[in-house]
Amino acid sequence: TISYLERLKTLKPANSKIYFNLANAYEEAGDLSKSIQTLKQLKELHVSSISDSLATRKLEEAEFRKKAYANPKDFQPIKLGSAINTDEMEYHPGFNVDGSLIIYVKVKGGKFKHEDLYISNRITKDSFEMGQPIVQLNTEGQEGAFTLSQDGRVLIFTGCEQRNSIGGCDLYISFRKGDHWSKPKNMGPTINSRFWDAAPSLSADNRTLYFASKRKGGFGGSDLWIATLNNSNKWEEPVNLGPKINTVKNDEAPFIHPDNKTLYFISEGHIGMGSYDIFTSKKHDDIWETPVNLGYPINTVEREGGVFVDLYGEKAYFSSQINFDTSDKKQLGGDIYYFELPVELKPEPITY
Repeated sequence: TISYLERLKTLKPANSKIYFNLANAYEEAGDLSKSIQTLKQLKELHVSSISDSLATRKLEEAEFRKKAYANPKDFQPIKLGSAINTDEMEYHPGFNVDGSLIIYVKVKGGKFKHEDLYISNRITKDSFEMGQPIVQLNTEGQEGAFTLSQDGRVLIFTGCEQRNSIGGCDLYISFRKGDHWSKPKNMGPTINSRFWDAAPSLSADNRTLYFASKRKGGFGGSDLWIATLNNSNKWEEPVNLGPKINTVKNDEAPFIHPDNKTLYFISEGHIGMGSYDIFTSKKHDDIWETPVNLGYPINTVEREGGVFVDLYGEKAYFSSQINFDTSDKKQLGGDIYYFELPVELKPEPITY
């Protein structure tokens, strides 16, 4: 394919599509240097403003990936045990503040996939009780990405195909007393829109809610939004996190660390390894820094999911369809892992 495209490039030197296809072919073959060289040649031709713009973007991606491959992060993912991970797919882990309680989402297979919330108590550092469905919250609809308050008593989750929904997917809230969860309540038209609203993350003081939404007023695709609980305990109108965080593509799965200034999220719009990557950004004086890609091999050419970072900023929990426990990394796993966060990606030190 590459030799064919090289000949075509000679015959039609002003055809930008040939250059893009050739650059992609070189990258797929693992030769990022040739991919970069091809894109630079295309930019020098100035075929059109659209071509120049696309070539600039792809060149930034290729140069980032080449550098990331050459400077891999120390990444040793450890899978949670069989009490949590099963033959089904598990994803989106979340804990209370001391890590004694884990909630996660289980995707049951078959032709029509179904998502439910599961819960488990930690026994030792690396062992848990057998995960159990939260029967008071699970329905025939979908119960997915959630956030758990620090004390483990407030749960806000994504509910899709629910009877009282405002949009296709809404945010619902439930409160825990003992082992009982209250009947989930739709968080209403201030938080939810007639568009997709999902993937909440609650601040440590329970008064700020981050979430992803495809509502109007964004920059394209799904954006990250923030809502604040006022002194009357009413949610204020959500505010977009702005162009430093959000892109023209999809930005999702926010996680705000208890330090209240370190945000982790996934994006397909920022420069990355391919598909959705995990990024982090810190807030200083209410201004978000330019997001930083967590790097390779934390991020790969596959789609990465969001992360949950513990109170001390030591461990990041995540789900992956890559099976890290086999030599065949392409084998689909759909399990929950954790890894030690590199120093430069850690949040601020904090106690609770």
